[in-house]
Amino acid sequence: RSPKVINNYLKDPKTYGTRKSPGRPKKLSPRDERKIVRAAAHSTKGCRQIKNDLRLNVGKTTVWRTLKSSPYIAREIMEKIPSFKPHHKIARLEFATDHMTWNNEWSNMVALTIGGGSVMIWEAFSSNGKAELAIVPTRMNSNMYIDILENHLKPYMDRHKHEKLIFQQDNASVHANDKFLLEIEIVRNRHNVLASGFTKPKSHTKNVWGILVRKIYENGKQFENIRELEVAIRNAWQTLLVQTLKKLTESMPKRIFQVINRNGGHTDY
Repeated sequence: RSPKVINNYLKDPKTYGTRKSPGRPKKLSPRDERKIVRAAAHSTKGCRQIKNDLRLNVGKTTVWRTLKSSPYIAREIMEKIPSFKPHHKIARLEFATDHMTWNNEWSNMVALTIGGGSVMIWEAFSSNGKAELAIVPTRMNSNMYIDILENHLKPYMDRHKHEKLIFQQDNASVHANDKFLLEIEIVRNRHNVLASGFTKPKSHTKNVWGILVRKIYENGKQFENIRELEVAIRNAWQTLLVQTLKKLTESMPKRIFQVINRNGGHTDY
């Protein structure tokens, strides 16, 4: 025996030769772990998708453990959505009750919405198609909005002039302006207008917004300026399939009845 072995034995005869194995070797190399963290950062990908994209010969649980142990990935439990106040529930229930017999009417409904953050957009769509997207100012008056109707909504109406369309818009201030009401009356001609406020059941318009956001920021995409973001928004709108809009529209009767069953409360949509 070497002097080193003898010395180790003399130091602790009872534990000599009983040291346990450090365990099974890790399946992931440090490089693989860094790839996983980079793939998850600023992304909505799940563990299974990350595993498949990186072609890792491990289970999704291994990917999850890697992300959990990383100091660069923050995990937070989402806050619950705020509860509706009594008057919100009453308004939602009234809306649902008034439209519980709708079926084909939802397919003819044209949703008009305005929203966004650093870039504001106007969109209009139905189960039959979509209007041209408009980038709008963050502060917009009724005259600006009427220009949008002239340049974006009327061409859409011309393409679907043989259909009995129904308009749906929120309670934005521009929608309550006298000039807007007069213009929308001219645009719609003999069509019906359904004016519904923020208390209505969560519309499929919210789902469309979600689809656009996921498309714009997929794979952790970041933008250096507003112009790049505007281009990405327009491209995402162009790739939005009519089949997707039709599927969302066809879900409206289920949403309506779920609101009724829950007395105007939150739905699963």
